[in-house]
Amino acid sequence: MILGNVASPAPEAPESAERHAADSPRNKPRLNVLLVVAVVLAALVAAKFAVPDTRDAPPAERDQIPDTDRGAIAELLDGYVTARLTGRSAEACAYLTEDAQREVARLVGGLSFTPASTVLCPRYVLASSTATAYTVPGVEQLANTELDFKRSRRGGYTLWPLGRSAPTLAARRVNGQWKLDAPRP
Repeated sequence: MILGNVASPAPEAPESAERHAADSPRNKPRLNVLLVVAVVLAALVAAKFAVPDTRDAPPAERDQIPDTDRGAIAELLDGYVTARLTGRSAEACAYLTEDAQREVARLVGGLSFTPASTVLCPRYVLASSTATAYTVPGVEQLANTELDFKRSRRGGYTLWPLGRSAPTLAARRVNGQWKLDAPRP
């Protein structure tokens, strides 16, 4: 018998071993998860940049709000501030969405249960408190001042005094009427 030149298999090159490991079924789920995470992160980044914050932009670059909406929101804000200043708590609450009324009762009243009842709003809406945007000291400054607006993702607008960043409120339509709502990103 001739045992001559029986070639033993050559060891795999390191790069082919890596290629083989990447193609193995054990690593495919991990690669799929990484791919999904990358796509989701890319979508979130794209969504963030799709709706830029225009507070510091020149007026021409800000959202244009129709004059009818601008007037209605200014009246809403003036009515809310006037009701607060004159002690008409039930009327002040009527200018807020139900969620905002609950927020005032829960946060200003220090109530631990959620959701608080809208019935409790008049008890707390006249207070001066930093717990909510509706009762923060200085909210009265929003009445009879020039406002800046930004279209909200929830519908409606976020508003604040022109040239300043606070206080900030939001307004949106509820059953055809403008109401003050919690500002949300």
